[in-house]
Amino acid sequence: MNNKYDIDNGLHVVIGATGAYGYAVTKILLKNKINVRAIVRNEEKALKLFPKDVDIVKSDIFNMDKIIKDLKGASVIYIANNFPYKNWQNYYISTENILKGAETSNSTVVFPGNVYGYGKFDYLPVNEEHPLNANGKKGILRNNIEKLLFEYYKKDKIGLVIPRFADFYGPNVTNDLYGGMFIKAMKNKKAIWPVNPDIPHNFTYIDDAAKATLLLLRNINSYGKVYHVSGDIITAREFINKIYNRLNLKTRVLRFGKFYLYFHYLIL
Repeated sequence: MNNKYDIDNGLHVVIGATGAYGYAVTKILLKNKINVRAIVRNEEKALKLFPKDVDIVKSDIFNMDKIIKDLKGASVIYIANNFPYKNWQNYYISTENILKGAETSNSTVVFPGNVYGYGKFDYLPVNEEHPLNANGKKGILRNNIEKLLFEYYKKDKIGLVIPRFADFYGPNVTNDLYGGMFIKAMKNKKAIWPVNPDIPHNFTYIDDAAKATLLLLRNINSYGKVYHVSGDIITAREFINKIYNRLNLKTRVLRFGKFYLYFHYLIL
């Protein structure tokens, strides 16, 4: 049977390998000469991103039989796929299918977490012991998925590593907010930030997220736990300043209200 703790010699399957986190993970695995299978929806995009020797498989995470077949032999499975905000309910369904495949292959599952599950913070700085108080749909969904993952782990059906990240920036991060900051700067336009830009914030450089993930996987004591991975505390204005200063431009920030952000992502 496959060994879910054979990190450096086993097969790593990255679901959503063309996304920001999946791409960063695939790059670090290739750099470490680890065997990778890239599970994607857009095969053409994957062929442009990855070397010819990467095993690229077009799959369907909603087809249980198909995904179980495509995950066969995996030591590690990365749930790096994502959905538009309005389709987030699909996340739970697809995760159930992936977990069946992970159980069948005796795999370790990596689930990249975020701060949605915390809801309103009880204290700062937030640590890994902070209660999961989310009352919004997205946060509740994330918490339900984590609960399902831990149920599988506690029954020894899977290995489990959960790095919990702040907001991503870096190569292949293309969302309108965080990727958009860099695009706006390159066009010498105002950067968009939805709330007070002078409130302390955290960001995670996407390649650092991938490195931290591999570090956790190689440490057996990190399994079945949650680990925060973020950069230093910085305000959004300071962060945006760094981008514009690098281009020798004057920083310009356009602040939108929270309701703009909500409706913007709702219609994506």
